[in-house]
Amino acid sequence: MTKVIFILCALIGCLSCNKKTTQIPAQRDLLAIVANDTLHVGTIFGPTTYFYYRDVPMGYDYDLAKSFAASIHTHLKVHTYSSVEELYDQLETGDIDLIAFPCVPTRERKKTFTYFSTHKNAPLHLVQIGGKEAIKNAAQLQEKRIYIPRNSQAYTRLKHLNMEIGGNMRIILAHDSVSIDMLIADVVNGKLPYTAAYAPLAQLYQQYYPQLDISVALGVEQTLGWVTRNSSTALNETISLWLEKMDETEIEKLYTRYLRKNNTFKPHPYFETSSTSSISPYDQWFKEYAPQINWDWRLLAAVAFHESRFNPNTVSPMGACGLMQLMPVTGAKFGLDSLNMFDPEANIAAGVQYIKYLKMVYHDIENKEEKTKFVLASYNAGPAHVLDAMKLTEKYGGDPHIWYGNVEYYLQKKNDPEFYNDPVVRYGYFNSGPTRSYVQNVLATYHNYISRKQ
Repeated sequence: MTKVIFILCALIGCLSCNKKTTQIPAQRDLLAIVANDTLHVGTIFGPTTYFYYRDVPMGYDYDLAKSFAASIHTHLKVHTYSSVEELYDQLETGDIDLIAFPCVPTRERKKTFTYFSTHKNAPLHLVQIGGKEAIKNAAQLQEKRIYIPRNSQAYTRLKHLNMEIGGNMRIILAHDSVSIDMLIADVVNGKLPYTAAYAPLAQLYQQYYPQLDISVALGVEQTLGWVTRNSSTALNETISLWLEKMDETEIEKLYTRYLRKNNTFKPHPYFETSSTSSISPYDQWFKEYAPQINWDWRLLAAVAFHESRFNPNTVSPMGACGLMQLMPVTGAKFGLDSLNMFDPEANIAAGVQYIKYLKMVYHDIENKEEKTKFVLASYNAGPAHVLDAMKLTEKYGGDPHIWYGNVEYYLQKKNDPEFYNDPVVRYGYFNSGPTRSYVQNVLATYHNYISRKQ
């Protein structure tokens, strides 16, 4: 750390001798980054790298980049692109300072770029449906079709593998607008036979879709990590020193948070077995605060159940806290702090104030039942992605005030580059599956509650 501070001090000292221009150099190094107080990073929206959760930017690479920017005392500016090729182009022209995305080094690119091992080394894995017909080893890929995105980092490895097994594997390059996430979804749905993904992503998807088989490795472990220009010598040395000093437990925490499925929540006895009029130990506060938003208290209880399973002390992997699972930044806007974040009544009161705010966001939706669906979706995901979906719905001729068949449909499309790169979309990639299920499940639980004798 002392050496990093020395580099920064020396560079800032040099700055006083060169104040003739404010133009950002095409090939800027750490000096210009510090002078402009902004680190420009490029990445790609994705379920692990960079995304918005309840309107808060998150992701493994985002959190890591934010940590590095803080270490050199600059702000972080994230630029998103649609492909790895575009990332390299923007880095080479100087529009960004580094690529914060798990890139695979190649001999040719090392002539121009420097690579940093910011991710755990991982092999490429075949992604297929398991069962008796599943391929058991790479040699069985002869005469088989394997689909990967055009300009995919996996392409070089698959070409080498094809030569190793005899040259009869058919590598099908999907359109530029198709992401690896979409290809994996097509394998899950039976539309495609095979694709390939590096271990962390393949393992994450297998946890959510147990029918996937990722047992066949398509080569040895490869380095995955960030990229800078070779010419950015001071920046490169600073990143190297920062990575050397980084605590391994911090990396492991990020991996646990973003690359492993969380199975924290257990079935709660109040939902599973209760035959009494009581839904939870907190019914009195649901009844007290629900009138503030003109909701049936049992709908508020259903939200709390699906948020925390009525556990007032729970913290999600993303950092949401308490019965109503409010993010700290959101809770702070509605009266929560470190002292009362886990107090059941205070958390419910803050959750109700947040719901009141969300109802105001959708004030122009006149139908109460429809508005409730939008509020529930936004409570789960944040309004940003829902507002994006409303804009898409309107653009493509749907009704932006109707959930099913309209806004829900276009929310689902936000995992498709053709749609999340649309000019009307501000917040990029989104995996809508959990949010769409959340709306259905909360309403189903609510109807279960009202069917009981109270």
